[in-house]
Amino acid sequence: AAAAAGFFLAREGQVVVAGRNLDRLKRSSIPLLRRSIGVVWQDFKLLPARTVFDNVAISLEILGMPRKQINRRVEEVLEMVGLEELAGRKDIDWGSLTFGEKQRLSLLRIFYHKPRYAVIDEATAGLGLRTERRIFERCRAMGIALVVVAQQRSLLQFCDSCLTLSGGGEWEQRPVDAAERSPLLRALSTE
Repeated sequence: AAAAAGFFLAREGQVVVAGRNLDRLKRSSIPLLRRSIGVVWQDFKLLPARTVFDNVAISLEILGMPRKQINRRVEEVLEMVGLEELAGRKDIDWGSLTFGEKQRLSLLRIFYHKPRYAVIDEATAGLGLRTERRIFERCRAMGIALVVVAQQRSLLQFCDSCLTLSGGGEWEQRPVDAAERSPLLRALSTE
């Protein structure tokens, strides 16, 4: 996941993102490339000294978005991940949130600056199928291509292809077939 976001170079082979080989990019070009990639880590990467609002707004501030737009955008993305009750509240400390709320707060990073691509590293474990579906459907509707690092087979229903890594470092890429999707979709419809 970190290699796909340009945080380090591959030891072997190549990492190609958006048609660009990261090994051949100038170091100064990587931050610009990262603006087109949303990254969500399994350990949240939230800023503990900041409020919920500030954790969302900081990236938009860095991108130079005007304050009025930031306020609207923060409310929009909180709604996208089911945290609309936090919209408009600028005083909520992220430390007071539940594990699931922190997870959803970290996931909204893929929505607020509308990247072309998003890398999600074990970030949906424990959210429940309805919330997962809501997030993945929203990404698809926004045209965000996802790279999902997960051990959960339930996520296959949202994928077009699957890359399986073995313990020996070998991998296989294959399309996700209807048999892998349909039982999961039936389980979702009965929730």
